[in-house]
Amino acid sequence: FMRSAARSTPSGKRLYLFAVAVLVAPATAFNPALAVRPLGIDVSYWQGVRSQQDWNDAYASGRVFAFIRATHYSTIGESEAHGSPDPYFQDNIAFARSAGMLAGAYHYARPDLRTPAVEAEFFLTYARPYITPGYLPPMLDMEGDTSGPVGAANHSDWANQWMDYVSDRTGVSSMVYCNYTWAHNYLDAIDTSHPLVFARWSCPADVHTDVPRLSNGSVASTWPWPTWTFWQYCGGPVPGFPGSIDLDVFNGTMAQLQAMVITATAVITVSPVSLSQTVTEGQDAASQTFTVRNTGTGKMPYDILASSTGNWLSVDPTYGSCTGETDTITVRYLSSNLLAGVRTGTITVNSSLATNPAQTITVTLTVIPPPIPGDLNHDGYVNDQDLALFSGCMTGPGNGPPAAGCEEADINTDNDIDQADFGLMQRCFSGTVRADPNCAN
Repeated sequence: FMRSAARSTPSGKRLYLFAVAVLVAPATAFNPALAVRPLGIDVSYWQGVRSQQDWNDAYASGRVFAFIRATHYSTIGESEAHGSPDPYFQDNIAFARSAGMLAGAYHYARPDLRTPAVEAEFFLTYARPYITPGYLPPMLDMEGDTSGPVGAANHSDWANQWMDYVSDRTGVSSMVYCNYTWAHNYLDAIDTSHPLVFARWSCPADVHTDVPRLSNGSVASTWPWPTWTFWQYCGGPVPGFPGSIDLDVFNGTMAQLQAMVITATAVITVSPVSLSQTVTEGQDAASQTFTVRNTGTGKMPYDILASSTGNWLSVDPTYGSCTGETDTITVRYLSSNLLAGVRTGTITVNSSLATNPAQTITVTLTVIPPPIPGDLNHDGYVNDQDLALFSGCMTGPGNGPPAAGCEEADINTDNDIDQADFGLMQRCFSGTVRADPNCAN
């Protein structure tokens, strides 16, 4: 957003913008329902350290929403931006919400330096917890250097890619901030389904009824958008922010503004709700699958976390997004190094846009010892108990096949149970000592 207090010019010098309007806090408490158009502010590092009382004072004066800078991806060699991330972002957005304001995060874009995916991922690293129910949608700030763009055919393409990236991972559609020049000359092919935050400082006498105007007094076109959703109309102080700060207005009622707040409408449905698998020692268990579906409304981005002691459980993919379709997730078991025993793990599907934001699948993995010739009761030993079972299965030479349940007594697999099988069983006889799986070799 435009820095009301101080902006950097291409030469690196600071251009200072002075307030052209002064707003005086009303003597009585503010009632947002009475405002014709809700008023707001946007802030960043340049407004300095603010306190909870500062934000309370701003809200009491009639400012009911705020756009707060989260990031301006800067590296050594770039102009000093204090946005990697903005050091005051978390405090500002917490203070704004505690004061009663609707608040959202924004990213100051640098399409001349990086691809949209890189910039979007950087933004999400810090802002993703604030692109969740209760917050205003995120905003992409397109201003400044018009060279480039990197990784896109033009600036419209760059902005569309950035917003698609954020939407794919959060399920939330972004807004776009730009001025008249950017809208007409650089964003002429942008996806206008994304609401416009229009920067045009005409500083009207009555912001509740006027519209953005050019310096000659004519109405400023918002093309290619049909109209503006928010208007950054001037700069000046408000209670709690004595320096010059960007002033905004919403093009609608308070109820319409509240309708823009992110809400949870999706419902996570997983099937099955539990999984079990059995595997022999030394082997990886066969993979399984489960499904994820959004049985609510809207878009549902989700992450999947597999948890197990020893990390024997994993899923692929680990994230996704769905509306009403069914997504199939593969569960893999890394069990070849596990000893015999029963283990449990969990798979949790998370989505901040769901009314049931976390759904857990319980996973049971049973690892059994490798088969031991003659261990007919599968207790790991070959002893008198197994000999008793073997005796009841004897057929004699050539008198097979073995009866049902006696197949394992045919140790040499020649389709009968006779003295040859007994001889192999004798070699494996272990008594009270765990038998060797290779005893018959």
